[in-house]
Amino acid sequence: KVYNLLFVLSLIAMFIILTKVESGNISLFYLGLPAGIYYLYNELKSETGARFKLPISKISAIEFDRNNVMIEFSDFENKVVREHIKKAEPKGVILLKSLFP
Repeated sequence: KVYNLLFVLSLIAMFIILTKVESGNISLFYLGLPAGIYYLYNELKSETGARFKLPISKISAIEFDRNNVMIEFSDFENKVVREHIKKAEPKGVILLKSLFP
């Protein structure tokens, strides 16, 4: 969702820059716009992805591999779902290991 928005904003910025360059009337704002979009993308990148509020009773298995975690749980329809978390924060891995030895 965020990636699509940033992609569209990048296309719009490139269009504006190209039209301003053709007219010879480009300002620093238009040159800084793609840099701003890139900065926004990097800031929001870690905030995107699946988010869950799982009751501990719904979790059936957790597997650890370095900083990667695989959680198996039952969703709202009682279907088994396996979610892989890559590069999990070490504090979170320690917490999960303490809850599920």
